[in-house]
Parts: sequence; structure tokens; C-alpha cells
Amino acid sequence: MEVVGVDVQADWDIVGLALGLNSATLKSIKTDYSGKTTSCMAEVFTQWHDGGTSEYSWSKLAEVLSSRTVNKVGILPGILDKIKKQSNCS
Repeated sequence: MEVVGVDVQADWDIVGLALGLNSATLKSIKTDYSGKTTSCMAEVFTQWHDGGTSEYSWSKLAEVLSSRTVNKVGILPGILDKIKKQSNCS
């Protein structure tokens, strides 16, 4: 998920809501990480993965990123390229 986090870290709370995290969880993340956006985004992904709030998959993430709320559809091609490059290096 780190390939996505950099591109959406400023909107970590909006992404978190769209992934199904509740406002109390997001407030706790903000408090725990003192608003450091990279750490907040990483914790959103951890909570999403561990909490089972919604399907944990690339397709769900793409759906959230392209939603009206998040509106980051423009970054999807770049993310796909990063994922492909990482897969080729493995």
C-alpha cells in the first residue's frame, strides 16, 4: 500500500472514511500520529486491513480512489505502473 499512500496522504482521513473506518478511529489516528500524514495514511491502511471494515483489495482501493468523495482517479495509472515495476523486481 505504500505505493498509494504517498499520493493520497494529504487526504488520509477522507480515504479512511471511504474505506469504512469510523470517525472515532480516524480521530484516534490523528491524535496518535500528531497529524503526520504519512504515518496517518499507513495506519488507515493497517486499520482497513485488520479491521475488516470493507473488502481489502486493489479493486476496492481503486473504487475508493475514483469515488466522488476521494476523487483521485487521476493517480490510478501511476499506481498501476508502480505496482507493475515492483512485481518485475521481485
